[in-house]
Amino acid sequence: MNLARLIVSAATSLCIANANAGSDIVLIDHMEKAYTVYAGLPLDRAEVTKSKLEGKPVDMVPFEQFVESQKKIIGDRVVRNDYQGERTEEGIVALIKKYPGTPFGVTWNGGIAYTRNDYQAAKKAFESFNTSGGFTKPEPEKDPVAPMNHLKPLLGW
Repeated sequence: MNLARLIVSAATSLCIANANAGSDIVLIDHMEKAYTVYAGLPLDRAEVTKSKLEGKPVDMVPFEQFVESQKKIIGDRVVRNDYQGERTEEGIVALIKKYPGTPFGVTWNGGIAYTRNDYQAAKKAFESFNTSGGFTKPEPEKDPVAPMNHLKPLLGW
């Protein structure tokens, strides 16, 4: 089982175990170069999750710190921001707050990954970016990781 699936499984089970809990802690999985995964966890489940992920490239920060440092925590992982002005950082914070236990990714180029297709598209785009042919961002309606393609339906933005 890869780390992303482990995190999804842990976060989902934590969400089910405590449906009324909020996102007190933000789990940050930065194992992949093509994207970083963020998921909110309730405080009472953070220690259990931390012990399961010991030694993995995962950080946990309090939600308040995540909000205060969102530009640094999220922005530092973006290699090339193709989505200037699309509110990716603000959107990830709002998604984590609204959907505790649900993992959301920020791609290497500032997009948002939510589905398996999104994560695969981010990996392919990152590989293209690192080859001699380069990467060209698709038109918004055909771009699986364009932030507004997720923020509008999930948050009503």
